Amino acid sequence: MNPGEAEERAFPLSIGRSTIGRTRDNAICCVHKSLSRVHAAVEFDGKRVRVVDLESKNGVFVRGKRVQALDLVDGDIFRCGDVSFLLDRGDDVASEPKMSAVAQTMPSPLALEQALSRRPTRIPAPAVVGDEDDGRYREKLFVLVRASELLASDLPIERLLEELVVLAAQVLEVDRLALLTLDEESLEMVPRVLKSFVGAKTAPYSQRVVDWVVDHGSAATFADVTKDRSLPGDPRTDADVRAAMGVPIDPGAGTVGVLYGDSVTRADVFRPDDVALFRAIANLAAVGIENAAFRQSERARVL
Repeated sequence: MNPGEAEERAFPLSIGRSTIGRTRDNAICCVHKSLSRVHAAVEFDGKRVRVVDLESKNGVFVRGKRVQALDLVDGDIFRCGDVSFLLDRGDDVASEPKMSAVAQTMPSPLALEQALSRRPTRIPAPAVVGDEDDGRYREKLFVLVRASELLASDLPIERLLEELVVLAAQVLEVDRLALLTLDEESLEMVPRVLKSFVGAKTAPYSQRVVDWVVDHGSAATFADVTKDRSLPGDPRTDADVRAAMGVPIDPGAGTVGVLYGDSVTRADVFRPDDVALFRAIANLAAVGIENAAFRQSERARVL
């Protein structure tokens, strides 16, 4: 149950050292919770390509084994955290190599080995893209660019989370949005940001959907919450909820929050690209929360 997996992206390699990480100052930037800020480097001298682990938290793996440094050949796949990279020169061996990156969910060692045994899957674009679809993609691209700019700014964490939710509301067909984070004392998910555009009579979000996302640690969509028997709890508490989606906010050490959206008027409204955008925003929120915690700990240490 993982719709909306991140699409494959290509990064041309130039001669020299290209760093991989989740911050924008890297030549190969992938905003993914499993990557360190500066995770690894790919060194290209015009002939040889070498990957080097830069003391990352989640390591660099080639063929299932963690490596510190290793020479690569055309077609090799290596993994940084949960992001797999494919080295590809294309048909012209004299051309500069490129790397394709695919963010993957790795629920078990067996799934990891299966993923490493095949080339990253390319998700094809629709055969025919109408003006409406094209507009949706442009709007979502703008939202992601704006969200990354907000992350790089010096906004207080409460303002950052609010702005990220507002951005999601601009391009998603949702009636309600919620961002919840873990309260360290009660160990419960409590709302930090709530947005509603309808007059729903019950709770501002589905606790059953939030509990499912926390329990499973993965993104999910529900075509009709009122009819879904896989959700825990009493369905009568969600009498107003039809379609819903939820994504965990996880900076790498476990779920610290949930990004939630729903429709109280229509069932089965969320598309894979909606979930992909939701996951990207949740990842940015995770980085923002982690950065805020780091700044707070640094201030406490100085005092």
